Amino acid sequence: MAKNISAPSNSIFLINCLLAAQTAFQPFQSFTRTRLEGLRSTIADHSARLVESQYAFFRAESSLEPLFTVLSPLSDARSSDVATLPSLPELRPEALARAAQGLDDFLPSAVMDALENVKNLHDARLAREITEEAADRFCADFEHVEELLVAADEAVEERRARGDGGGGEERVGLRAMFPRTTGEIRVLLS
Repeated sequence: MAKNISAPSNSIFLINCLLAAQTAFQPFQSFTRTRLEGLRSTIADHSARLVESQYAFFRAESSLEPLFTVLSPLSDARSSDVATLPSLPELRPEALARAAQGLDDFLPSAVMDALENVKNLHDARLAREITEEAADRFCADFEHVEELLVAADEAVEERRARGDGGGGEERVGLRAMFPRTTGEIRVLLS
């Protein structure tokens, strides 16, 4: 029946069915142990799909998907590529201002909106755990972006101090245009 339902609703439907079956088998563990293990495994698989769905929701609705996409290939804040970050279209002042505003608009109701996506899941504890795991992954991505923005600002300042940095024009740092911190995001998504 779930094959005719689109994602993520199909995973919610399956988890609800599997939880009901698990509840029915629970009193008879002596001879349903193998079946229960299979049910738990399938529930875990579909829960992981819901985590992915919630994670994609956080990325898209926060307006940070473009930043995450362009910065995810950079694995190290000490990379020589960091100094070139301010030239990326996604890190131009107007793009960063849009991303920061989108994030600020999203954060006040982010968790409630995400929980709304899994409201039909009968196990409220599981819905909360799925959403928290997705939020943790989102925070890890945000932390990576924050580290790279700080590193890019430091690299530009170092170049400017050495006299390599584009004359005397005044430049607003990336962090000044995108001031949210990972700590703030973690608090707002908890």
